Amino acid sequence: MGSLDRLPMLLFLFAGASLPFAGNESAHTFKADASGAFARTLFSGPGPANTTVTIRDFMVGPRRSQTVPASPGPALLEWFEGHGTFSVAGGHTQTIGNEFEVIPAGKALMVINPNGPPIGFRLYVFAGK
Repeated sequence: MGSLDRLPMLLFLFAGASLPFAGNESAHTFKADASGAFARTLFSGPGPANTTVTIRDFMVGPRRSQTVPASPGPALLEWFEGHGTFSVAGGHTQTIGNEFEVIPAGKALMVINPNGPPIGFRLYVFAGK
């Protein structure tokens, strides 16, 4: 399913509607936060060397921004959809690219979608126990 195929469904969700549903809700559904952005936790569990690993997906709709609070450990950021800008800890604004980004521990992430299709990204957070 390409980005354009998902667009009507995403617009439907951003309008506050719910999709027709049959069966059990997935354990990994996106939930809206106070800013109107969507997030879900895919995995959280023990990692190597007395760490925990948490994997979260985020979607930021058109004309929205989302601040991801600072994490207790470093995070690897993977962009997988959309165009916009981001900044780390209020630093300089960068254009979203196809590369992975490293977010240092204790630094918040701000993602801004000026008007394009939804921006999707994944955070892999590594924290000490």
